[in-house]
Amino acid sequence: MKRNKVAFTLAEVLVTLGIIGVVAALTVPNLMQNYQRQAYVTQLHKFYSDMENALRQVMTEDRAQDLTETRLRGANDTTVATFLKDNFKIVNDCGGSAIKAPCFNVTDYKIMNGTAFSNLSNLSMSSTNVRHCVTLAGGEAVCMSEFSGNADTGYGKLIVDTNGTKGPNVVGRDLFVMFYYSDGVLDDVNMTPLCRRNNNCISRNTTFGSCNSINNNLYGCFGKILNDNWEMKY
Repeated sequence: MKRNKVAFTLAEVLVTLGIIGVVAALTVPNLMQNYQRQAYVTQLHKFYSDMENALRQVMTEDRAQDLTETRLRGANDTTVATFLKDNFKIVNDCGGSAIKAPCFNVTDYKIMNGTAFSNLSNLSMSSTNVRHCVTLAGGEAVCMSEFSGNADTGYGKLIVDTNGTKGPNVVGRDLFVMFYYSDGVLDDVNMTPLCRRNNNCISRNTTFGSCNSINNNLYGCFGKILNDNWEMKY
């Protein structure tokens, strides 16, 4: 018994390839975008874990109940630099007093809508100062302030580019601000130990609202990623 042979005409092959091309054009960019976002989050999560471990370590070493009783409270540049060097492998030391090159591309950052981000080179650290900036062996560029204030509402700041001078250099993609609190927890602005204990951090949703394509500041995106269980849903 002869079997029928299945043959395709050139037109059928071209139509099939065309359909495959259309599907790929629609899906591949989204897949690549999701992959890139997950890569950014993975880098951010690694630094987050390493820094929280370092903050707990300094509390242990100083036999402190919280960071108000450690060397980081009111620390000068030398003390913050020593803390970073004791807890991380440093490949580039950019010194203190300002966020600057070569750790950061201070003139090359953008916000998510593609316009220039104008606040990095002169970014105010509020009641705390830029004490020291370094590049870590993992590629992260970090500027760290001292801890200032009391155990309930005090904080220090960290400006982090998760892949240093490499692209995309976009606020909320690879550039973030983190606040570190007296209990060694990293969170976003105003997420203090006091409001977390009382479960009334009423500014949380407002803070997350700052993470958008037209916002020319650094707040909100790190906290939103935390709140969304380490996913970049924006």
